[in-house]
Amino acid sequence: MKNITLISDWKLRDPYIAIFKGLILKEIEDVNFIDISHAVPLCDISQTAFLLKWSYPSFPDGTLHIILTGAVNDPDIMPVWVKCGNHYFIGTDNGIFSLLFGIEDDVVARQYDNKTPAGSFIDKVIKMVVWHFSGKIEKNTTPHDDFKPVLRQEPQIDTAAKKLTGHIAYIDSFCNAVTDIPVTMFKEFTGGKPFQATVSASQYITITKYYDYYRNSGDEVYFVANQFGFLELTMFRAHIAILGDIQVGDKVTISL
Repeated sequence: MKNITLISDWKLRDPYIAIFKGLILKEIEDVNFIDISHAVPLCDISQTAFLLKWSYPSFPDGTLHIILTGAVNDPDIMPVWVKCGNHYFIGTDNGIFSLLFGIEDDVVARQYDNKTPAGSFIDKVIKMVVWHFSGKIEKNTTPHDDFKPVLRQEPQIDTAAKKLTGHIAYIDSFCNAVTDIPVTMFKEFTGGKPFQATVSASQYITITKYYDYYRNSGDEVYFVANQFGFLELTMFRAHIAILGDIQVGDKVTISL
């Protein structure tokens, strides 16, 4: 069985994802498709990278991850194939790979060879999927050495000011607000000491509690460790992102 994950900004109201899967199935047998998300905001490669980076390790070695966010059906754009560890990726080098991988990652990248006849960008992606599973990827591609750079927003610790700052990276379907602050960084910074956290856009929320799991805590707003290993802002049976008017990109400040 060949495992392929898909992530995109294509939504599900239209049949585009189904058509894309059908085109692959016409070329390859025994494919197991897994949809990571198709509800990413239009062309939002930051959220795509956040969701994919922390979900792809959950899949078996050898899984191919196809990234369609921001894919433009332009015949002049050449898709890129990437190997990182025992996982593989195909997508547009629109900045997504710079966000996905760090300089410490063992990455090999190859680009569609424009000498190979093809039609649209999607046609090229499907050809690369076929080459990947048939062991012909090197024959039909050329080395790709430099990913398009993108400015990253990384959590920062200011030791002198006793502050840890990060941002809201994602708001899930339950309106919980996921930060880009790793739980390990938070625990190292606080060391179990009392803290106070605020979100820049909200005048109503102050967080002073952290739990390793979701708690039935009435109307208390608190941090919890989510499945990705990041701090998540939540509230029992409440849409905290709506109540607090929280948006992706809002600054999160944790002070001792």
